[in-house]
Amino acid sequence: MAIEKSFSYGIFALIIANIIFITGCIQKYSNQSQKISISYHYTTEGSYYDVRIENSKIIFTHTDYAKIKEKCAQWVKQYPCWRQEDLVTEEAQLTNQEITDLKNLIEGTKIMQLENYYGPKKGERCYPHILKMGKKKIIYCSRPGSSSPPEAFIKVSRKIKEIVTKKFSK
Repeated sequence: MAIEKSFSYGIFALIIANIIFITGCIQKYSNQSQKISISYHYTTEGSYYDVRIENSKIIFTHTDYAKIKEKCAQWVKQYPCWRQEDLVTEEAQLTNQEITDLKNLIEGTKIMQLENYYGPKKGERCYPHILKMGKKKIIYCSRPGSSSPPEAFIKVSRKIKEIVTKKFSK
């Protein structure tokens, strides 16, 4: 009886050890499969917009329009009306589904195959919109009369803005 009991405890211990091992492997694989690194940034005289996504964390830094509304209302100078202290930084967690959707969009649009620069000749006045995905950096420089950004750029930047709106709108 004592041998059977010891044998049962031994089997039970092995089952528990295997469950712990398998759970650890599944979690490790799940976390690895959700790695992502994206940033989207642009500034103008009256706005600052910066989104960074690292794995499941999203960090959004932007102008606090309530602070700068009066100061920037009649601004005509060709440099920002806002200062560093006018910026707000917020953080949130992305769901696995949001990460998966973003990865699928990046893959589906083939954005990684785009050129690195779109817009007027380098050096001409424009507002750069910078999209970085891992080591890939794409700049679309907007200005009145310029062509639209590539469709893939529009879709990915729009998706990032949708996530920001969902996570940070009050």
